Amino acid sequence: MSHLGATLLATAVLAGGCSEPVSFVDPEPTAPGLPPARSILRDGIEYRSTVTALRSNAVAVDLLVRNRASTSRTIRFADSCVGALRAYLYPSGELAWDQREGKPGCPPQAREEHLSPGDSLKAVARAGSLGILGWTLPEGDYRITVVVQPAESPEIELEVGVTRLERPF
Repeated sequence: MSHLGATLLATAVLAGGCSEPVSFVDPEPTAPGLPPARSILRDGIEYRSTVTALRSNAVAVDLLVRNRASTSRTIRFADSCVGALRAYLYPSGELAWDQREGKPGCPPQAREEHLSPGDSLKAVARAGSLGILGWTLPEGDYRITVVVQPAESPEIELEVGVTRLERPF
């Protein structure tokens, strides 16, 4: 295949011929000592997480859902929470806790957002260490992610970082 043919094929795939998401790390700086913002672009919609707290007693992530397409988009979520946290034992990678189970403070009503080109939806996902560990998980190192689940689409899981979680007493 010629260089021009390969370029045209790559352009067609990136323009929407591929159903897999295109991911990238956003170069925007975050607060000192916190992981960089993470983003994924799927079907013209950017899902971005920016860590605002990653401590032994709390995790908080700002979420931004931005329409980067040239047409309006409607995004549906299964419940009123846009994103939820997950904690994996580190370094084994075993899922230890999923905020979507039980969904405290997250009413089960579906949420629908209409975004014009360039419009954004902002949300926060957060949990205290006691909410994550409860009384059964051990204190220790956990890899934290944030999950966004648009209705009728594969879930999006963005890295937050690794932190030591301890009970606050």
